[in-house]
Amino acid sequence: MKLVVRQFEVPLEYNEETVRQALIKKLGCKDKDLKSFQIFRRSLDARPRRPAPVFVLQLEIVVSDKIAKSVQRLKDVEIPRPDSLASDHLPEFKQPEFRPVVVGAGPAGLMAAYHLAVFGLKPIIIERGCRAEDRKPLVDEFWRTGKFDKESNALFGEGGAGLFSDGKLTARSKDKPRMRTFFETLVACGAPEDILIDSEPHLGSDKLLEIIPKMRELIEDKGGEFRFNTRLEHIFFTEGKLDFIVADGQKIRTRHLILATGHSARDIYQLLAEAEVKLEAKAFAVGVRLEVPQKQIDASQYGEFAGHPLLKAAS
Repeated sequence: MKLVVRQFEVPLEYNEETVRQALIKKLGCKDKDLKSFQIFRRSLDARPRRPAPVFVLQLEIVVSDKIAKSVQRLKDVEIPRPDSLASDHLPEFKQPEFRPVVVGAGPAGLMAAYHLAVFGLKPIIIERGCRAEDRKPLVDEFWRTGKFDKESNALFGEGGAGLFSDGKLTARSKDKPRMRTFFETLVACGAPEDILIDSEPHLGSDKLLEIIPKMRELIEDKGGEFRFNTRLEHIFFTEGKLDFIVADGQKIRTRHLILATGHSARDIYQLLAEAEVKLEAKAFAVGVRLEVPQKQIDASQYGEFAGHPLLKAAS
């Protein structure tokens, strides 16, 4: 029987065998009754009241039917909810009259294109900037000399505005199965497997420069087509329905258009207004960035354990 174990504490130096033995002790069962286990979530508890930081795990376990009923009565052990451990299942699509178009090759556009390609819809991906590997020297030159390419820069181009960031993966979505699919896709493209279980997943600085080209290859292998240095210029409707778009002077017939252009593509809002698409304003927000030495943050979070080789940089 499959069960979920929550709030399961293990030391920083845990390994597969120590977790297994700790589970057997908690469940009060024999080794043969614990068929398998998988870590599904991991967070760090480094509160000062603890003598040392610990990892807190959420696990999926499979136990023999012999002990299933008794185990379910234990604290923090429960039957998994239908959506808690399930993988992503999308409905089947009918082949459209024209290929779908995705505008923008940042994380949202790439994942949208990937799913369309998986289901055989052969999307066209339009990106005003260049490929990730071609974009890096342009951005490096900008930081060094101030020379600015208005179409391919730190904001525009394959990989989106986060391509040159430190790779923190944060999302407000509560759709855990689809978020896991997103992370599994990143892992398939070279991301560290830890992002599948960490509560604050982190790719590592500039790791996206290696991951994004592999994601592009996945999409192309499944029939997707990328058009870089191509800017969306017009959207046309016929009798209230999307008819075609114009990109760099070329007419592209489509009935399905995904705009994944990010908040910095201000010209897109003007284009939509001219096409009489209904727009809704978002609440105004201001971000403030403070820079503090990482050692100071680590010391504040981890105390005497700051610098421990098994502890990542504190958030």
